[in-house]
Amino acid sequence: MALVRCRAPFHLDEEGRLQPASPQTRSCPPVEPADPLSRKLTRVQNLRATARAATRARNLKLADAYGQQAMELSQQQGWQDEEAVTRLLLGTVARLNADFREEQSQVEKARALYQTLRRPVEEAAVLNRLGALKHKDLHDSAAALIDLDRARTLQPGNPSVLANRAEAEFAVGKFEAFLQDLPEAMKAQKDPGVRVVLAAYGWAAVLLTGPSDLKQRAQDFLHEYQSWPEAEQQSWELGGVRYALQHMPRPRPELEQVLAVIELLERLVVARVVHEADGRGHERGGDVAQRSLVVGCAERLE
Repeated sequence: MALVRCRAPFHLDEEGRLQPASPQTRSCPPVEPADPLSRKLTRVQNLRATARAATRARNLKLADAYGQQAMELSQQQGWQDEEAVTRLLLGTVARLNADFREEQSQVEKARALYQTLRRPVEEAAVLNRLGALKHKDLHDSAAALIDLDRARTLQPGNPSVLANRAEAEFAVGKFEAFLQDLPEAMKAQKDPGVRVVLAAYGWAAVLLTGPSDLKQRAQDFLHEYQSWPEAEQQSWELGGVRYALQHMPRPRPELEQVLAVIELLERLVVARVVHEADGRGHERGGDVAQRSLVVGCAERLE
């Protein structure tokens, strides 16, 4: 039943005195009650916003409770888009709880929803997250590569997808395929921290397989290293590659050198001087020297 809201039923007489009057309902349009579906959608979004705020505050128990409510209401109404977004949030909550299997479950279900909805951009982003999770946290780089191949097909040229895919190829030992795909990943990537990591993988792949362009790969790596701004923290997570190399079926003598470079890449660049004449590098910074990334000299990498 519609509600009618009118101005106060009073008016001023000729002498300026306030007099009662009948409301003129024809000039007051009825206010229809809110659509029940609209109210439910607003409730889903409010529940998810509360869960997101609780996640930021690291109140993960509360975040999970509100997220579950939002997901259940989305499922009841058949809102697959809302359910997918909520599942991704619940996956983040699971990740912060270090429950990577639960994160995988939520992200895979979100991916299935986006696939049903035929939303290729969203599906590619979810596949990229899923591939990174499998490679870096679950240490299943072969399975990760399947997801990242699909993400690349859905969204070619995405720098994050290409970087994750290249790293997964390197981790599973597909060095030739990695070296073929590396130029595409480097071309798309603008982040200097990620570029130096990919260039280091390029050098390591050649070192572990023995082609003749090792010197050029070392120089490419050093060039990217010199372009990496000082005092910039490395944002790329290298744990997945380290685990894969440490568990290689047939370890190689050069592996120790590769792992040492990967360890250095995780450290903060404090200060750096590289002599162009001989490629030698040294650090400055006094007591912070231990946190500096110093490759040393080109001969060691070659």
